[in-house]
Amino acid sequence: MRHITAAVAVGAAALLTLTGCVVESPQASETDDPTKQQVTIACGNVEELCESVIAAFTASTGIPANYVRLSGGEILARLESNVGAPVSEFDVWWGGPAETFATAAERDLLVAYDSPVRAEIQDALKDEGGFWTGYNLNPNGICASKSALERIGAKAPTSWADLADPVYAQNVANSHPATAGTGFTFLATVLANNDGDEEATFDFLAEMHPNVLQYTKSGSAPVQMLVRGEVALAVAYASVCERERVVNSNDDIFMIYPSEGVGYEVGATGIVNGTANLAAAQAFIDWSLGQEAFDEYVAVGYNVFPAGLEGGDNGLGQELSEIPVQAKFDPVAAGKIRTQLAERFDSQIAPAPVE
Repeated sequence: MRHITAAVAVGAAALLTLTGCVVESPQASETDDPTKQQVTIACGNVEELCESVIAAFTASTGIPANYVRLSGGEILARLESNVGAPVSEFDVWWGGPAETFATAAERDLLVAYDSPVRAEIQDALKDEGGFWTGYNLNPNGICASKSALERIGAKAPTSWADLADPVYAQNVANSHPATAGTGFTFLATVLANNDGDEEATFDFLAEMHPNVLQYTKSGSAPVQMLVRGEVALAVAYASVCERERVVNSNDDIFMIYPSEGVGYEVGATGIVNGTANLAAAQAFIDWSLGQEAFDEYVAVGYNVFPAGLEGGDNGLGQELSEIPVQAKFDPVAAGKIRTQLAERFDSQIAPAPVE
């Protein structure tokens, strides 16, 4: 925990088109003026954050933008399916764990860009080659419902190991690691807590499996199941759980940071290889890494920690040093074995959800 904490410590709306569908494949732009281009963003954040932040980008820069909301695994699959096309259907990928971006970079799905703002980002939270850059750090943990725990007569868990306790049978919601960054961060966290021992990791996941009511496609869906009273516990990023508690004034919901240590999402962004709108894509990267964008995250109620060199709190007065971060957790290293871990989960624990 001391190692990671230290790294963090040093370390107009009219123009906007918001859509759930990708526009027709663009033709290569012949201008270097980003305001004459339109940037299409594959957004790995929750819908409301996608809409709010991308609208703020257009209002601030005058650059037209649209987006498609997809989970991290879906974005990776879409980029791979587009390989060989004259231009990519997306210009920028914004939002989702850095380990997924690391996988994309290895597969030549991203193009390097040395944004001038990258100098203000901690080294541990950006790719050396410039293929992706982190804009925030978002710890994971267990989101819990007081009323649901009372209903099943169970105390709140204090550790990841508690998730295998039969008292929580069919009362845990988790996202699938093959389709959601949240789910993969959880798997990678368990792996780190087991010192990289895959057998011990999958033994635990198998033990926990009877308690899981559903493995969702999206990483934010488990918290919605929690809010609806379908489960008592949800594996979630702090931003999603805390938003429900703080922004939606839901006093029934609270966040737990398991004692073994937690992993985290380095929310990342990068330019898609094959973009037809490079100037606009670069402008979005620059803006999304800056203070104006971070202020927007907090204003919308997504209380993540900044990735800048000066650190800072998450908008709730909470410092990262207060969180039991797992020092052995390495999102980039995890990303290199994402496929094999997700495939093993799919075959041994549960198949990836289709819907």
